[in-house]
Amino acid sequence: MDNDEGSYCVITSAARSTSKPTKTISCSARAVLKNCQGKTDSLSRWLQALIERHGFNKAAVALANKNARILWAMATQKKGYETAVA
Repeated sequence: MDNDEGSYCVITSAARSTSKPTKTISCSARAVLKNCQGKTDSLSRWLQALIERHGFNKAAVALANKNARILWAMATQKKGYETAVA
């Protein structure tokens, strides 16, 4: 349909590519990446190396995926978060 006067585009919720939880996870991953520079903990070092190897956007997707998998495991196993002991 041409974008003539009087015409409009309707975007339904089914047409949107991401849901609110997905946006929340990806936005929080980006916030973590922006603040990991100069930190020396193991997660920050891993993220800094990931940014160097693959770039900021791919690192954000990787962290969001990691967080989503952790949340899914916690929800399905009905367990709390357990930090890894190094």
